[in-house]
Amino acid sequence: MLKRQAKKSRSHLLSEEYVLNGKRHYYGEISLIDQGIGEIVQTVEEMGIADNTWILYNSDHGDMISDHRMMSKQMFYHGSVRVPNIIRPPKGMQAKEIDTPVEGIDVTATILDIGGAEPLKESSGQSLLPVMKGESTKKKVAFSAI
Repeated sequence: MLKRQAKKSRSHLLSEEYVLNGKRHYYGEISLIDQGIGEIVQTVEEMGIADNTWILYNSDHGDMISDHRMMSKQMFYHGSVRVPNIIRPPKGMQAKEIDTPVEGIDVTATILDIGGAEPLKESSGQSLLPVMKGESTKKKVAFSAI
């Protein structure tokens, strides 16, 4: 399957210059996002509302950026499926990395939980607030599709 996918991706056509340029663009975009998030946090702090403001950042996918000689989001390798999901509660908290499987629909469930709203009916989304507090979760797998 990997050989078929590599052929489909035309990775044999990727020159070193093309890959390097792609990485430069990708990391440049990440730097712009990081700068923008920093500006949001600074503005929230300057406005004096950091103690009652939630800040959430999420992405839908990563990029292979030539890992395994692939570009884009073609396979379920870490580069394309491990994405940032940053949640900063009011007053902040100690930063930590959570290795629990998370799906995009969990972000929706978390926002509803933050707002005190009822969960969506028939949704598989689970609020991340308990996980952020150190509680365990029943979720062992996450559904994903490319």
